[in-house]
Amino acid sequence: AYGMTVETLAGENHEILRHDLNEASGMIADDHNVFESGKPVFIPEEPFTDYEGRRRILQITKTPFHDPITKQKSVLSVAVDITDLKQTEEARRKSEEQLRCVIEGSIEGICVHSGGKPIFANQACADMLGYQSSEEILALDSIGDFIAPYDYDRARCYREAGYEVPTRYELDAVRKDGKIITLESITTCIYWEGQAAIQSTYLEITARKSAEREADLNRERLAHLDRLSIVNEMTSGIAHEINQPLTAITTYADSCQRLIAAGRYKDDDLPRALERISTSAKRASDIIQKLRAFIKQRTSERVPMACNRVVLDAVK
Repeated sequence: AYGMTVETLAGENHEILRHDLNEASGMIADDHNVFESGKPVFIPEEPFTDYEGRRRILQITKTPFHDPITKQKSVLSVAVDITDLKQTEEARRKSEEQLRCVIEGSIEGICVHSGGKPIFANQACADMLGYQSSEEILALDSIGDFIAPYDYDRARCYREAGYEVPTRYELDAVRKDGKIITLESITTCIYWEGQAAIQSTYLEITARKSAEREADLNRERLAHLDRLSIVNEMTSGIAHEINQPLTAITTYADSCQRLIAAGRYKDDDLPRALERISTSAKRASDIIQKLRAFIKQRTSERVPMACNRVVLDAVK
């Protein structure tokens, strides 16, 4: 503890123990107090500069001691060098302080909960949810008090179905004032004060989601304008497509009239001609409906189509 060998220490006075004479004087004063009071003294931490000038921290117990042979009064000092222990504790304290500064200074909301009950929240989480302090969040019965019911139920359904809740997902949260905001949540399992808990890190993405929706609307508007432009360019082709079934209808109708007027037709001629007229009329109707659907402003959809059907419709 004193940074010396037994041979060097034996028989020497207090001055050799202390590089600092003021410290030596303090040691002598402590010994005199033990002499006078006859009671032991416990010093939990005593700074000490050893023989080589190194700073140490000792834990010392001083006890009155009567030598049964010489009958002299002495002081029995037991010193434990706790320098390494104190340095470790100081390093841990600084590490915890730095971690606390990082957490409290983070722009991301952090909430630790066990069984759904919040047990820690940083100020960013409180600000994000419209609370004055993190203590207000800790006073809540459950994180379900600030998560939108439909999203909270979704996570519960995952667990009830035996699936793991995704570690990264988007959810809607309800601020203290009732406003709905969108959060991106990243969850991880941790140990908090020796017990298993869940740490959720929240990043508000309400503005981003709004911008994405606006971008989708703008894309739909541009697509609608593109369709109108295409229709203008395809006017002659569209007229040709509609003219084909209309010409067929006229031809079949004229043929029926001539056959009826001449009285020269078989029993199956008229039904067959009428069937062709109906098919051509339906084709013209389909062309018009598809054209109207193409021009109409709508949300784009992607659906599976049979290629053979598309080709057959094109060559009719």
